[in-house]
Amino acid sequence: MAQENKVSIDVPGIELNQLADLDIDRAISKIKEKRARNQKALDDHYKKISDLNSKGEHEKALALMQGNVTSDILSYSAVTAKAEKLEKAGKLEESAKVYWKNIYENGSDLPYNFKRLMIILSKLKRKKEELTVAKIYTVFVSDSYREKIERRIDKIRIKISK
Repeated sequence: MAQENKVSIDVPGIELNQLADLDIDRAISKIKEKRARNQKALDDHYKKISDLNSKGEHEKALALMQGNVTSDILSYSAVTAKAEKLEKAGKLEESAKVYWKNIYENGSDLPYNFKRLMIILSKLKRKKEELTVAKIYTVFVSDSYREKIERRIDKIRIKISK
């Protein structure tokens, strides 16, 4: 029976049911590093476009703008759409896996991914995993929303201790 709940996240060495034991600081660092690499790749890409435009090579610049580099770097939306589709189909385990992949592997710090993942983990009664995600989220959340997440963390801790 326990094996049924085991879902791979496609991130080497981490599975959804291992979130409770995840080194939060290491996970935060990994997400931040991925975000920084994405931003650098995007900045480099736009610099190439700007340089081509400066040289009057507008067609080449346009081709770069329409290429796949930007979507490859920032594929968060496509992954989120996949997770939403799975969630709406009632495939909560798979959906959670995809939301987590978007956060951890893709470096997406978009609030929507965190919020949906926490909701799904709550529905699945995976409080320890939800707590881990909430703790990670506090680093990426806006100041105006941080207090709400911290209250949620307190509520999750109370539920875990019962």
